[in-house]
Amino acid sequence: MRIIGSMSATDVRVDAYLAALPSDQRELLEGVRARIRQLVPDAEETISYDMPAFKLGDRFLLLGRHPLEQMPQFYRHADALLVSLRDEPVFALTLPGKLQSYLAAGIPVLAMVNGEAADVVRRSGGGLTCAAGDAAGLAAAVLKLATASPAERAEMGRRGKAFSVDEFDRATLIARLEGWLRKLTARRDGAAALP
Repeated sequence: MRIIGSMSATDVRVDAYLAALPSDQRELLEGVRARIRQLVPDAEETISYDMPAFKLGDRFLLLGRHPLEQMPQFYRHADALLVSLRDEPVFALTLPGKLQSYLAAGIPVLAMVNGEAADVVRRSGGGLTCAAGDAAGLAAAVLKLATASPAERAEMGRRGKAFSVDEFDRATLIARLEGWLRKLTARRDGAAALP
């Protein structure tokens, strides 16, 4: 048998990582892996944050798909988190779940969105927005965030996290709902007592 080239320790670790996944996730990530190798043949396959990644110089890291519960470990390594939606009327009515997760992480959000999602980012003070599909607006928001002081960025993240607790925290929402139900019950009971 003739072997050309060799497997590095990284290749073995990536293969082991993929082998441990459920078959549907493994197939998806193997497809992503093959496509990245085809599109960016100079990208170096590596393990980063205990997961497979591709690195091109020191500029980017292309990561595969991961379960939602693992995402916060990525967030804490980011300076900003990007959420974008297409410029379609239906998406103006949408509040992506990832936006809620991003605000809860306490990291500034860059949002290229319209409607409700843009309004939430503005009201929270937890990030910067531009219209969906506005590449120049996104570039300006990135530049503005990059030139902000570390204290300003930290404050932006703090405001987003506080907003998340006030508006999206499960315990807060349940307490709010219980309060509304108590008020309705009190009104109903009070109305029944009237002659």
